[in-house]
Amino acid sequence: MSDHDVERVRALAHRPGHQAKLYTALLGRARQWTETPGVTTADGVMQWWHVVWERLIDVAAAHRFEPDEIRASWLRNEILAICARPADDWVGPFFRPRTDPPAGMLETAHITLAVTTVASLCPELFSDGEHERIRETIRQRGQLLCKRALDNRLGTDARRGLNNWFMVMLNGYGTASVFLEDGPAIEETVERFGIATTLYESDSYGESLQYWNYASGQLAHLYEVLVQHRSALAQRLDHDGYTRCIRWVVNSHLYIKPLAGWGEASLPRALNFGDSAAIFRPTADLLLHIASRARDTHPVDAGLARWLFDQTYAEPQLGPVEGDSFGFANKFRWSSLLMLDDTAPAIAPEEAKLHTAEGFACGTVAVRDQWHEPTTILGIQGGHEPLTTHSHRHADQNSFILAHRDERFFADPGHCCYRLAAQWASTRTRSHSTWTFERPDLPGDLIEQRKPRAGDAASNRLTLLRQRDGVVVVRSDAAAAYRGEHDDDAGQDAPARHAIQRAERTWIAVLPHLVIIVDRIEAATPIRINSHFVLNNRDNVLRTNIAADTKLVFRRRTAAAKLFQLAAISDGITGRSRLDRAWGYMHDVYHPEPNQPGQSREGASHIYTFAGTEPAKTHTMIYGIVLDAETGIRQWHMTGTLDDGFTFDRNGEVLWRLRADNDEILLLEHVAHGCAYRIDSDLTVESPGGSGVDRD
Repeated sequence: MSDHDVERVRALAHRPGHQAKLYTALLGRARQWTETPGVTTADGVMQWWHVVWERLIDVAAAHRFEPDEIRASWLRNEILAICARPADDWVGPFFRPRTDPPAGMLETAHITLAVTTVASLCPELFSDGEHERIRETIRQRGQLLCKRALDNRLGTDARRGLNNWFMVMLNGYGTASVFLEDGPAIEETVERFGIATTLYESDSYGESLQYWNYASGQLAHLYEVLVQHRSALAQRLDHDGYTRCIRWVVNSHLYIKPLAGWGEASLPRALNFGDSAAIFRPTADLLLHIASRARDTHPVDAGLARWLFDQTYAEPQLGPVEGDSFGFANKFRWSSLLMLDDTAPAIAPEEAKLHTAEGFACGTVAVRDQWHEPTTILGIQGGHEPLTTHSHRHADQNSFILAHRDERFFADPGHCCYRLAAQWASTRTRSHSTWTFERPDLPGDLIEQRKPRAGDAASNRLTLLRQRDGVVVVRSDAAAAYRGEHDDDAGQDAPARHAIQRAERTWIAVLPHLVIIVDRIEAATPIRINSHFVLNNRDNVLRTNIAADTKLVFRRRTAAAKLFQLAAISDGITGRSRLDRAWGYMHDVYHPEPNQPGQSREGASHIYTFAGTEPAKTHTMIYGIVLDAETGIRQWHMTGTLDDGFTFDRNGEVLWRLRADNDEILLLEHVAHGCAYRIDSDLTVESPGGSGVDRD
């Protein structure tokens, strides 16, 4: 931070506007952290490793902007105390593995980043001897351990070993190397930065939304450190990898409203497939880094990043005050104050002409009725491309999230402390709105999915994504996800033990009110099918009315949804499923320790399962979901048969009719408009009346 930066921020901070709010909030946080010795606070729930970076740099930046004796004394004491800690403390908590020689963990990198930032921003706080002690500590416990971690990951399997950890260790190593003015290590950092950027998909990131933020925030920080060290390095540092993901991030944004248990503040929510928090906004520094650094090369993405910042940081102090360093509950840092005035102008999604139905390489498909204040958003874990990195995925292919009127009805469990059985349960197929299977000849052997893995062929293929007029059709086949572990030995094309040959789901969305789901399953041997639907009750406001085994009505505050099983056909015979009920988890935000805020209790999700009673080789199931205000849901009805078609009517008026024939062709008739949409391998207008506006 240059003296010019300090003067500029001070000037902007004392003018009316958002920068002044950020500045005041930063000084307020710094004041809170310095009220007691140590980087943790009496009312905190995290250990020092998990807050050390964010809190030390808050205070260091505040002191640089407005020098203060209390901040100076606190910073000096904390930095010297950290450097005096046993070497093992720099490895991390008890759950981090110890090696000989020791290698760095995430906490190692974060401590390194904290100490180097304070020593760089506030060098006057330390004597020459103390500076040398700090430098030697960073060299032996920071830079060296981070380098070992990087070398270990590159030395095993350059694909399976690289993920967000690689970015974090690289940030620690590279920042330490700049701090130490280690030329060869800086050059190595630049080369490895290039490796890290190859881990991104063409338009998204293979781990999860939250871990895109964690990984990308590390690279963005390292980019700034390297470019401030030597501006010419910008020509060799490619920010395209994480920048081109911003449309995926924007598509994943749901809404902002209070969440029970977290106070009155409005908290942002997101499509949180995999290990990703329901409470999610990207780190402000990352959004503003993209909005400024990509202003010329990616002007639309830069504008979208600024738009998302404006949406989610209108109130800078939101929700939990711990965990930002690890991407648990994201905030802004001092770099945001430097970058805010240099960003591209905000571009709203509708101004950017983003489609209301979009699919991404990582598997996310997002469908909404409109961009400005959408009423309904459907998120699908659909077909993905072969992944370059895969950590933090769940066994959740062909599952979905469905929110209506700012209420998540069908939801993803998210994630909690990785050392808990609750986390293991939350990753299982049975905890998501998709299928598990049973083979009568293998009693007790529930057939679940295997998590996607980097380098493998895609475990789920997106075969159709079409939007025509107000109708969106998404289809994906997740049969490959049900291959057992030992099936790999037989080769990708060999028959699997469970022999699931087709696991295809088709979503037909006519938002904001109607979603139709058509499932087609084929297996080499007879199987029973369990179709799971996971409902959100993490705040105990879900009200359920089981009107019949095939008709369920859900209410959450002023919104409601009806779920119908319209057809269940096994080997050509129309039958019925047994309705089962179970309970699962619905986590808010990750915490590294058990029994902490954000971790769900069992029963926070209600899992309703339509369980097939007869084994068969082919299954076809059709479901209908209608959504409306709580006061309007009673007006909706679904009736009919497979032969005559299923009708969807509101207040006695038939609006839509679905027909299915033996050739697997679906015909969705818009009764009022006199047109029909034919769904086979494509989506086409079958009869006059449609506008013919379509899009792949």
